[in-house]
Amino acid sequence: MVAWLPAGGKPASRWSLTRQEFLVAITNPKALLLFAAFIPQFITTHGSAAPQLLIAGFTYIGIEAFPALGYATLGGRLGDLEITRRTQRRLDRITGMSFLGLRRLSPEHRP
Repeated sequence: MVAWLPAGGKPASRWSLTRQEFLVAITNPKALLLFAAFIPQFITTHGSAAPQLLIAGFTYIGIEAFPALGYATLGGRLGDLEITRRTQRRLDRITGMSFLGLRRLSPEHRP
């Protein structure tokens, strides 16, 4: 299944996909808020802030790379399967119900 490709198109290069992912990640407001709110707690005033921010940033990127790699691998493998429309609807429903179930575990939802 290559529905994401334009007619007669070829897959994008890894460099192109990496660059696109970087641009999406760097402009993601949630990531910027997380970095601005969470990371400063670990920056001390005893040293230069720049190296500490770089280390914290690269640590965050390293940790974040593992789930992203897992999602990409799983998505690639699922994309290779010939899934019928009926099976796709079932997967969509299961995913939606899972998200609704996980929402009930969130602290905002508890009485």
